[in-house]
Amino acid sequence: MNPLIALSEFTKLSPDSYNLLFCIPRNDTVSEYIPKSLIYYIDEETSEFIQKSKCLELDEDKGVILYDRSELKTACKAYWGFRATGHDDVRILIGGLKACEDYGLDLESGAPEEVSHTEPFLPFNNALIISYQDFVKKEGYYQQIIYAEKINFDILDVRGNIITEQQLIKSLESAEIVFQNNKATIVHGKYAVVVGVLLKYLGQRSVSVVLDNTEGFISAKRLRRSGGGKAEEFDAGNIASSRSLPFVDPGKTVKPKHKPTEEQSRCICSCIII
Repeated sequence: MNPLIALSEFTKLSPDSYNLLFCIPRNDTVSEYIPKSLIYYIDEETSEFIQKSKCLELDEDKGVILYDRSELKTACKAYWGFRATGHDDVRILIGGLKACEDYGLDLESGAPEEVSHTEPFLPFNNALIISYQDFVKKEGYYQQIIYAEKINFDILDVRGNIITEQQLIKSLESAEIVFQNNKATIVHGKYAVVVGVLLKYLGQRSVSVVLDNTEGFISAKRLRRSGGGKAEEFDAGNIASSRSLPFVDPGKTVKPKHKPTEEQSRCICSCIII
């Protein structure tokens, strides 16, 4: 599903057909909002954000539309939280509240009610939102790694519509973001959540994001190519190993190719089997 929705399409939808969430950083204030919105405070700390994502109470029969003031980053972070908790019908209103103001849509004054929470009950897909600790281990896999530190372009045209795919690709290239089609991708950096959404919009199927700060991270593969020593000797966030391992889709059941013999199933080391 296209993760983005333009204002022109949004205004044609019935307000009762979706859950509408105004995403803002924790401790931020709100003075106006789109009617029938609920406010969703986005935590900066990754662990708190994930915990909150697992306990939101929404009408499960409706899709979710997210928006922020206009910067896109806050709504995109919320998007990944919803995707990681199993929500498929999630879209982001491009331009957010500012686009509504610019085009004269009626807004409500004040602040909306906060979205309801309960005890954490939703499963969480750790393959979509990757912690820094897992990232430095996964970096040795065959996924392409994209560093998204800046976004210096507008994804809307003068009419408020999303720019064409070719224009978007060129804009990403201008921000030094180059990717290969149909290849599993991990995005990290300050704008990882935004670039990850843009890649989904461009049709990339397997995209994961790192929410944690990765400033100063040097890939194990780059270190080897530069002759800076063995990757195993490089300590960046406690890299445990950089061995190349096959990527396993968490949604796919992998069957063993053969049944182990009795000798093969015996453990001869001193490990503890849990």
